Amino acid sequence: MGRQQAQWKGIVKSRSEVNPLLKEPGDLVLVYRDRLRLLIMLCPCGCGEQIVLNIDPQAGSAWRLYRTENNEEEITVYPSVWRDTGCGSHFIIWRGHILGIGYNSRVELEKELLEKVLTALTKQFQHYEEISAIINENPWSVLWACQRLTKQGLAVSKGKGQLFARV
Repeated sequence: MGRQQAQWKGIVKSRSEVNPLLKEPGDLVLVYRDRLRLLIMLCPCGCGEQIVLNIDPQAGSAWRLYRTENNEEEITVYPSVWRDTGCGSHFIIWRGHILGIGYNSRVELEKELLEKVLTALTKQFQHYEEISAIINENPWSVLWACQRLTKQGLAVSKGKGQLFARV
């Protein structure tokens, strides 16, 4: 799986309204009842299975959902989605795209984001999730920005590349 567009199909109030909206791999729907509850999608690999992600932390362990300010359909989900049954797909939903694992090296990051991340980095090692909370940005973008800054010699990493500091 490389990169494909996630197909936004809307917001519904109940799980029973989802099935008619999901037709193609990568189609996704949000279930909102008083608050965001679920993200349901057809597996992007084409196997036809529905993937149900809890995005309501009050209901237990949950994925985090991020929306782009100027386009609410451009969602990001964190952490990655890894099916441990069926097809075994493993992918990232980032800014309205579905990325196969390893594809992230080809994403385009805005210069402003790289500058924001560089400004947030300190001489002390920080986890990229901590940096993302500081600058109010999704963790995937921050991780990839930190990796780029490291390649440019402006940051250093340790601990499986999850901790970053300014040079």
